[in-house]
Amino acid sequence: MLIIVMEKSQCKYCNFIILSSYYFCPNCGKKLHEPPLSISIGKQIGIYLLSFFLPPLGLMPAFRYIKQSDPKSKTVGIIALLLTIISVVISIQLINSLMGISLGQNSSTSIQELRNLGY
Repeated sequence: MLIIVMEKSQCKYCNFIILSSYYFCPNCGKKLHEPPLSISIGKQIGIYLLSFFLPPLGLMPAFRYIKQSDPKSKTVGIIALLLTIISVVISIQLINSLMGISLGQNSSTSIQELRNLGY
């Protein structure tokens, strides 16, 4: 015979007897505590894509997952944070190289125009 022991408590809003595993009170509907974040493969892919292609927005889910007590959730958060940092570094390097190219072309054109004017 299998006996399952469930810890019971009371809702702090309406004093209804609830199980400790409930996230919402079945009587009043108030939130009792936060449900764990999903770490399904689809959710992970979405977080990783957001972190890499829209780097500043990737920080929100990264820190939310890092704060969780579950080691798998922390891993998802750390990977998202690393992808965000990598994406920011790549973006900065690309912008610097594009600015260097455009500034280099403009300055040589300006020098050429000055020479044509006789300066």
